Amino acid sequence: MKKQLWIYLASPYSHKDKQIEHDRWSRASAICAQIFATGKFYPYSPIAHSFCLVQEGKKHFDLDLSGSFEIWEAYDHAFMTKCDELWILQIEGWKESKGIKAEILMANKLGLPIYYVPDKSFKWVYKHTVGTEKRHE
Repeated sequence: MKKQLWIYLASPYSHKDKQIEHDRWSRASAICAQIFATGKFYPYSPIAHSFCLVQEGKKHFDLDLSGSFEIWEAYDHAFMTKCDELWILQIEGWKESKGIKAEILMANKLGLPIYYVPDKSFKWVYKHTVGTEKRHE
């Protein structure tokens, strides 16, 4: 049985417009679903996987887990240490994202390969996962 690789999917999130934040969460979640559906990877996205924690924590316990990357940095670092690759989702705001810049530094310190996933990326995900057995045996 071949090892499935763990992918850390970085993407921008924070924005003054809450609709843009929601759209970024939706896009990251959709890409995670595509990556997972290949059957070759286990994706982790701090945006896709933490959004519900923030929403439900606020709703049920009046917790404020929203905020800057610094609040989530140690949590995300713990996940990244378990991952094999960093993939960066190139949606609007990715170049300016403080979180992504920090995640790139973390990945470099851990020696993880970094891949850039273009927006509208289904074709990219498919192209870069077919034949990965040779790349990752």
